[in-house]
Amino acid sequence: MTTSINVIVRELRLLCAAHLMVNEFIYEDFVYAYSKNRIKHLCVVAMCHSAGIGKREDVIMLRITVADKVYDDFRNFVDVQSDTLQVLRGICDIITESPRWNSLFTVSSPSQAQYFRQTGPDKVDGWVCEIPLQVAEENDLCAIPLNGYDYNEDLTGNI
Repeated sequence: MTTSINVIVRELRLLCAAHLMVNEFIYEDFVYAYSKNRIKHLCVVAMCHSAGIGKREDVIMLRITVADKVYDDFRNFVDVQSDTLQVLRGICDIITESPRWNSLFTVSSPSQAQYFRQTGPDKVDGWVCEIPLQVAEENDLCAIPLNGYDYNEDLTGNI
Protein backbone atom coordinates (compact mmCIF):
# COMPACT_ATOMS: atom_id res chain seq x y z
CA MET A 1 0.00 0.00 0.00
CA THR A 2 1.51 3.29 -1.10
CA THR A 3 -0.24 5.32 1.61
CA SER A 4 -0.30 3.37 4.84
CA ILE A 5 -2.15 3.68 8.12
CA ASN A 6 1.11 5.11 9.48
CA VAL A 7 0.63 8.08 7.14
CA ILE A 8 -2.98 8.56 8.31
CA VAL A 9 -1.90 8.58 11.95
CA ARG A 10 1.00 10.96 11.24
CA GLU A 11 -1.27 13.41 9.44
CA LEU A 12 -3.96 13.25 12.13
CA ARG A 13 -1.34 13.78 14.84
CA LEU A 14 0.00 16.86 13.00
CA LEU A 15 -3.49 18.22 12.37
CA CYS A 16 -4.56 17.80 15.99
CA ALA A 17 -1.33 19.32 17.31
CA ALA A 18 -1.97 22.41 15.18
CA HIS A 19 -5.67 22.70 16.15
CA LEU A 20 -6.04 25.28 18.92
CA MET A 21 -9.05 23.56 20.54
CA VAL A 22 -7.60 20.03 20.66
CA ASN A 23 -5.65 19.08 23.80
CA GLU A 24 -4.69 15.54 22.82
CA PHE A 25 -4.74 13.05 19.96
CA ILE A 26 -5.11 9.34 20.70
CA TYR A 27 -4.89 6.59 18.09
CA GLU A 28 -6.76 3.60 19.51
CA ASP A 29 -10.27 2.30 20.08
CA PHE A 30 -12.38 4.89 21.92
CA VAL A 31 -13.88 2.44 24.44
CA TYR A 32 -10.40 1.14 25.29
CA ALA A 33 -9.06 4.68 25.70
CA TYR A 34 -12.03 5.54 27.93
CA SER A 35 -11.58 2.39 30.04
CA LYS A 36 -7.94 3.38 30.63
CA ASN A 37 -9.01 6.92 31.65
CA ARG A 38 -7.11 8.45 28.73
CA ILE A 39 -9.87 10.84 27.68
CA LYS A 40 -8.84 14.24 28.99
CA HIS A 41 -10.35 17.58 28.11
CA LEU A 42 -11.20 17.92 24.45
CA CYS A 43 -9.39 15.17 22.65
CA VAL A 44 -9.56 13.44 19.30
CA VAL A 45 -9.58 9.65 19.27
CA ALA A 46 -9.17 7.97 15.90
CA MET A 47 -8.94 4.42 14.65
CA CYS A 48 -8.83 2.73 11.26
CA HIS A 49 -11.27 -0.06 12.01
CA SER A 50 -11.77 -1.79 8.68
CA ALA A 51 -10.44 -1.89 5.14
CA GLY A 52 -11.86 -3.06 1.86
CA ILE A 53 -9.03 -4.60 -0.12
CA GLY A 54 -9.48 -4.36 -3.85
CA LYS A 55 -7.39 -5.28 -6.87
CA ARG A 56 -5.91 -1.81 -7.43
CA GLU A 57 -7.33 0.17 -4.51
CA ASP A 58 -8.06 -0.16 -0.84
CA VAL A 59 -10.73 1.67 1.14
CA ILE A 60 -9.75 2.35 4.74
CA MET A 61 -12.55 3.29 7.13
CA LEU A 62 -11.34 5.95 9.55
CA ARG A 63 -13.44 6.49 12.68
CA ILE A 64 -12.93 9.88 14.30
CA THR A 65 -14.28 10.63 17.76
CA VAL A 66 -14.06 14.06 19.38
CA ALA A 67 -14.84 13.96 23.09
CA ASP A 68 -14.64 16.01 26.25
CA LYS A 69 -15.47 15.51 29.91
CA VAL A 70 -18.80 16.76 31.23
CA TYR A 71 -18.96 18.02 34.81
CA ASP A 72 -21.08 16.09 37.31
CA ASP A 73 -23.58 18.96 37.48
CA PHE A 74 -23.68 19.18 33.63
CA ARG A 75 -22.95 22.93 33.70
CA ASN A 76 -20.63 22.54 30.67
CA PHE A 77 -22.88 20.14 28.73
CA VAL A 78 -23.91 22.59 25.99
CA ASP A 79 -20.32 23.85 25.59
CA VAL A 80 -19.02 20.28 25.28
CA GLN A 81 -21.69 19.36 22.74
CA SER A 82 -21.01 22.51 20.71
CA ASP A 83 -17.20 22.49 20.89
CA THR A 84 -16.79 18.81 20.06
CA LEU A 85 -19.06 19.10 17.02
CA GLN A 86 -17.19 22.22 15.86
CA VAL A 87 -13.84 20.42 16.11
CA LEU A 88 -15.15 17.30 14.35
CA ARG A 89 -16.60 19.41 11.55
CA GLY A 90 -13.30 21.26 11.11
CA ILE A 91 -11.25 18.07 11.00
CA CYS A 92 -13.67 16.46 8.53
CA ASP A 93 -13.56 19.57 6.34
CA ILE A 94 -9.76 19.52 6.24
CA ILE A 95 -9.63 15.79 5.47
CA THR A 96 -12.27 15.93 2.75
CA GLU A 97 -11.36 19.25 1.10
CA SER A 98 -7.66 20.01 1.56
CA PRO A 99 -5.11 19.40 -1.19
CA ARG A 100 -2.80 17.84 1.42
CA TRP A 101 -5.20 15.00 2.25
CA ASN A 102 -6.49 14.70 -1.30
CA SER A 103 -2.94 14.15 -2.54
CA LEU A 104 -2.83 11.01 -0.38
CA PHE A 105 -6.37 9.67 -0.74
CA THR A 106 -9.56 9.92 -2.66
CA VAL A 107 -11.76 11.07 0.19
CA SER A 108 -15.50 10.48 0.29
CA SER A 109 -17.89 12.48 2.42
CA PRO A 110 -17.95 11.44 6.06
CA SER A 111 -20.88 9.57 7.50
CA GLN A 112 -23.43 11.45 9.51
CA ALA A 113 -21.98 12.53 12.85
CA GLN A 114 -23.53 10.77 15.83
CA TYR A 115 -23.69 12.27 19.32
CA PHE A 116 -22.82 9.99 22.24
CA ARG A 117 -22.36 9.91 26.01
CA GLN A 118 -20.03 7.46 27.76
CA THR A 119 -20.72 7.15 31.46
CA GLY A 120 -18.67 5.58 34.20
CA PRO A 121 -16.21 7.18 36.58
CA ASP A 122 -16.25 10.17 34.20
CA LYS A 123 -18.99 11.44 31.93
CA VAL A 124 -17.61 11.94 28.43
CA ASP A 125 -19.70 13.39 25.64
CA GLY A 126 -18.86 14.00 22.03
CA TRP A 127 -19.40 13.20 18.37
CA VAL A 128 -18.22 10.38 16.13
CA CYS A 129 -18.19 9.85 12.37
CA GLU A 130 -16.47 7.68 9.79
CA ILE A 131 -14.59 8.77 6.70
CA PRO A 132 -13.79 6.34 3.88
CA LEU A 133 -10.28 6.92 2.52
CA GLN A 134 -9.65 5.35 -0.88
CA VAL A 135 -6.01 4.50 -1.51
CA ALA A 136 -4.80 3.67 -5.00
CA GLU A 137 -2.48 0.67 -5.00
CA GLU A 138 0.19 1.28 -7.59
CA ASN A 139 2.41 -1.67 -6.75
CA ASP A 140 2.04 -5.06 -8.34
CA LEU A 141 3.00 -8.53 -7.16
CA CYS A 142 6.69 -7.72 -7.67
CA ALA A 143 6.50 -5.27 -4.75
CA ILE A 144 5.53 -7.97 -2.21
CA PRO A 145 8.59 -8.95 -0.16
CA LEU A 146 8.87 -12.70 -0.83
CA ASN A 147 11.78 -15.09 -0.65
CA GLY A 148 11.57 -18.54 -2.22
CA TYR A 149 7.95 -18.37 -3.38
CA ASP A 150 7.19 -18.40 -7.11
CA TYR A 151 3.76 -16.91 -7.62
CA ASN A 152 4.18 -17.23 -11.41
CA GLU A 153 4.36 -21.04 -11.21
CA ASP A 154 1.44 -22.76 -12.95
CA LEU A 155 0.21 -25.62 -10.73
CA THR A 156 -2.31 -26.98 -13.23
CA GLY A 157 -1.98 -30.75 -13.19
CA ASN A 158 0.16 -30.79 -10.01
CA ILE A 159 -2.74 -30.96 -7.58
